[in-house]
Amino acid sequence: MLLLTLLLSTVLFGLNYFHQDQQDSLLGRYLVLSESVIDFAYSYPGQNSAATYPIWGYSILVALLSPLGAQGVYVFQYLLLLASFWLVHRHFDIPGWDEPFQMALFHGALIAYAMALSVKWPMAIVAFLLLAFGLLHRSGRYGLASLALLLAVQFRPEALLIWAVYLVFLLVRTARGRIRVFSKSVRSEPVEPHPRTWKSLCGLVLLAACSLFLLTVWPLYQYSQHGQLLIGTTNSGGTLYTGLGQLPNNPWNRVYEDDAAKDYARSQGVQNAWGLEGNRVLTSRFLRDVSEHPLAFAAKVLYNQVRILTGGFYVAELRTLSVRRDPEKDEEQKALFAKYRSDVPSLFEDMLALETHTYAMLAQLVLTVLSVLLLLGLLGALLFRMARGESVLSDPYAWMIAAQFLTIGIYAHTPRQVSTIVILFLFALFSMRAAAPPKDPPNPQP
Repeated sequence: MLLLTLLLSTVLFGLNYFHQDQQDSLLGRYLVLSESVIDFAYSYPGQNSAATYPIWGYSILVALLSPLGAQGVYVFQYLLLLASFWLVHRHFDIPGWDEPFQMALFHGALIAYAMALSVKWPMAIVAFLLLAFGLLHRSGRYGLASLALLLAVQFRPEALLIWAVYLVFLLVRTARGRIRVFSKSVRSEPVEPHPRTWKSLCGLVLLAACSLFLLTVWPLYQYSQHGQLLIGTTNSGGTLYTGLGQLPNNPWNRVYEDDAAKDYARSQGVQNAWGLEGNRVLTSRFLRDVSEHPLAFAAKVLYNQVRILTGGFYVAELRTLSVRRDPEKDEEQKALFAKYRSDVPSLFEDMLALETHTYAMLAQLVLTVLSVLLLLGLLGALLFRMARGESVLSDPYAWMIAAQFLTIGIYAHTPRQVSTIVILFLFALFSMRAAAPPKDPPNPQP
């Protein structure tokens, strides 16, 4: 069954080759910055200072993979998908046919995870690093698990909140004597010094140094370039500002479009809405908007939580098979797909015309509905386990999922951001294979 899931994931991965989601960011930002990385810089053409958006992880990865050609990063992400399935096969107890509901959730989550990796964007790498984190945490390598999350921060600053949640989890569990962060076992009796003490101490120092480096390298680099200690990136203000427009009939008369942020920044005399000054202006306006209408902001956060449930996971953009990166056709297809979602009978009427794109849209609509059912099933199963008093909260996964949902509520909702953390549901809901016990030495023959 796992092989069939991999085959289906591969098919959908390939069909999503022409996806339009995040194409502007890839072509206009990551590829451009990857060229400057090759020249040992991190700036856009014509700028003498380092770029403050986006964070550098994905651009560096694209630069490293540039010898493989324009689609090197896409091939790399597919290799990550193959590695993921191998890791799942090796480490998870995969539900069988005698557990149909669990089996559907398990394999559905893997397909949704594959779709997250099929988009050329940084969150695809974050999704894989979350898989690595889960495996490291389950094996008791808590320090390395923390490093995996800090590495994810180099691709998307939002991962910093997930890491912070994990750090709090470790501190609480350590204070209660449940775990030792840097060892696999808990001993109540004193441990005698042994030859590996210095090796363990060196490992601890190295781990702390790597953590400090990953936490400070971007802020210190930005400080050296701009004189400002920048924790994240300078698009956060614009995202907060436009994200208010996701609430229907909002009191700010805001629309969820990048142009809204650009227009407001220009009205304040700032040409670059995604730069340092633009970020300051847009963040200040966002805070003022929230202070003026706090209940509306709370409604916006709750509304986005509902959108998470009704939006499901990201699915392959099958409609783009007839677009092939034609902007005009893309807009036509978006409008038509929106029409079909709200008026399904018109979709079936158009199917009689035997148009290929209509059937592609039907397939995408079916995938969207299935993704919503999958998300509701995963959340329902998680809540059911919690209601039964099972130790779901003793693992950090539920808390990290909640942290991502909160981030989406405060900023903005897209199905991609929900798909990023789908792999965490596997760790929260399904058991891992226990390590085989060591074999007893054979008894000596008399």
